[in-house]
Amino acid sequence: RQARERGPWQPETMHAIRLQLDWVRDLARAGKVRPIHSAAEIAVPVPGTPPGAILALEGAHPIGEDADNVAALHTQGVRIVTLMHYAMSDLGDCTTCRSYHKGLSPLGRRVVERMQRLGILVDVAHADSRTTRQIVDVLDRPVVDSHTSPCPESDGSTCGRLRSWDDMEYLAKKGGLMCTWPLAYTRPGTKRETFQDWALELLEMKRRLGVAHLGIGTDGGGGLPALIQGYRDVRDLAKLAEGLRQVGFSPGEISATFGGNFLRVFQQAVG
Repeated sequence: RQARERGPWQPETMHAIRLQLDWVRDLARAGKVRPIHSAAEIAVPVPGTPPGAILALEGAHPIGEDADNVAALHTQGVRIVTLMHYAMSDLGDCTTCRSYHKGLSPLGRRVVERMQRLGILVDVAHADSRTTRQIVDVLDRPVVDSHTSPCPESDGSTCGRLRSWDDMEYLAKKGGLMCTWPLAYTRPGTKRETFQDWALELLEMKRRLGVAHLGIGTDGGGGLPALIQGYRDVRDLAKLAEGLRQVGFSPGEISATFGGNFLRVFQQAVG
């Protein structure tokens, strides 16, 4: 099938994932990392323990046609799954590939329903608008868009990896969390190059969505074509916190944006 040609699932892919998860368990046994399985393990860290890590999978196409593979991932500690990635898959349509399923496929629906029952947070990053809304409608618990930014164009079909305001507002009404990332770009009428630009963007998101739906995104350096000026890695997020303070965010709102909101959504979805 064409979907398979662009985003093939092979048993070797799931095997490779298991090998990576085994490597994380080896690190845990060596006392170098502490896998996080529930919100309580984030909220009450034990002093003197190694850094915590929430295990996540970006691109669920290795699940293949067997929704039971979701249970296998959960057993191995995975607690967040980004359903789509860059290639077409049997689960639904992505923002950077041709629409094949016209949204979430029947298999994709079974997979996200299984994720919810098991306690896996569904990440809609890379899912196109129709797939995203159908995922949200299927679930009773909130989702997260782990790395995106508002699209300045009114035509959502031109947004690519950015998220339209309509989609963001739809996710927010369902309790979802929008996490913005350090991607730098210039589009017609919009410049997103500095920490001030990033802070002003979050201010507008706060106005439109409410501060409870804001978060800081992943992929901060994961092959992005350009980064916010002065951003090297997460250590530089202190500059964004200062930018938020300067545009009027309260300390409580900054704390919520920098993790408090995520903790709430993670607890609702995972437990």
